[in-house]
Amino acid sequence: MSTFRTHARFDHVGAFLGITAVDCLFAGATLDQNVSGTYRRCRFDGAKLGGATIFGGSTFSECTFVRTDLNEAKGAALSFERCDFTGASFCGTRLSESALRQCTWDDVRFSFASLGGSTITRAGFPVEKGHQESDRVLPAVKLGNVKWLD
Repeated sequence: MSTFRTHARFDHVGAFLGITAVDCLFAGATLDQNVSGTYRRCRFDGAKLGGATIFGGSTFSECTFVRTDLNEAKGAALSFERCDFTGASFCGTRLSESALRQCTWDDVRFSFASLGGSTITRAGFPVEKGHQESDRVLPAVKLGNVKWLD
């Protein structure tokens, strides 16, 4: 199996706005500025989205973010459905009032992150394996007004 890395980069004040991407490879890319659009079956594995502003209304369906840097990324009213965040880093990330449906979160690093006001459906967080309310604790993540839907 080959590993492909795009290593694309947006320099100073770059933007990746209003696009529709299907089956695209963004592995190893640096997208740390402004991002918006519709992404389906795209691979962001190892990408750097740290510090990015992800505009409201952006959707990510069946995308992979394996070992992706999402540190300090921010966005509201986003949709992530059946995405894989294995090994991703969410330090200081703020994704408010977003929908996170059936995503994979194994070995994710959270620190000072916020998912406040989001709806989380069958999330599959490793701490959630017991499927009991008391297990729904993510250290260092603000979960104010989060709705858990099973």
